[in-house]
Amino acid sequence: IVEAVFKAMETHAGSGEVLELSCGVLENLAANPRIKAMAQKMGGIVAVVKAMQTHQGHMGVQLRGCAAIKVLAATNDSEERQDRLAATEWIKAVIKAMDKHVSSADIQLNGCGVLRILADDAKDQMVIAVKIGIELVIQVVVKGMDEHRLREDVQEHAIGLLRNLALSRHNQLALMKRGVIESVIAAMQKHPANAGVQEQGCWALFNLSLDDAGEVAVAQKGGIEAVVHAMGAHRSSVGIQEVGCWLLYNFALVDGLRERVQIAGATPLAAKAVGRFRAHEAIQYYGKLLLETLGGNPFIIAQTMVNRDRL
Repeated sequence: IVEAVFKAMETHAGSGEVLELSCGVLENLAANPRIKAMAQKMGGIVAVVKAMQTHQGHMGVQLRGCAAIKVLAATNDSEERQDRLAATEWIKAVIKAMDKHVSSADIQLNGCGVLRILADDAKDQMVIAVKIGIELVIQVVVKGMDEHRLREDVQEHAIGLLRNLALSRHNQLALMKRGVIESVIAAMQKHPANAGVQEQGCWALFNLSLDDAGEVAVAQKGGIEAVVHAMGAHRSSVGIQEVGCWLLYNFALVDGLRERVQIAGATPLAAKAVGRFRAHEAIQYYGKLLLETLGGNPFIIAQTMVNRDRL
């Protein structure tokens, strides 16, 4: 089947409709690990990229191409990861598709999905920064976020990508220059009920505030209040409570920010998290540290909040 798809793509290289359909077939076939491995070895990504380069104005080819690459590019093999990164043409094709078709929410969604696969560790991020240009990547992603403010899935995937990119100190500076802190907080404010947006947003703010300067910058843009609001709106979310306690504790260690953390309402939320998630090591650790830093006995406060909730 895979050979037949490649043959059709080669024979009908001038037909956007055929290539759109072919990319969609490859995406579906690659859901099977065996067929995916076969398609990877036979140059599936190369064929898809060629189709995208030939039909840059065809939205269907770009959409299905990004979706196919997202499936084909995913791998846990370190050797394959390096080979994948070495071939930057397909990364450029995805960026170009997102930039040219910013009106397509699905292209933004799949494009961010592809880039998130690459940006899941610091080494890969540096390759992106050097070979593609981190400024260009940020510009395209933020433009897509601005265009699709109402799409929760686009916001969640875009912020997830920005979160990963922010693991690199080099990238952090570029992200802050391009107004990513504001974009993340705006998305969190726009979609307060979406746990995915809130958790990714909190982690993005966490990664952007790994030193005092970053913490101050995030706090100045309303980051403390955004995190507190996320914890209050999603009290049953383990992920949000964990990152919330950890990030607010980091804020509370900075002179000038501790009082702001208190005023925002961190104490009762941390106490409830500690009381609710007794078996979660990170919430217990950072929640109690936060309560101690804010000037209270974490054990007494947490028990008081639990008793109050039972009334």
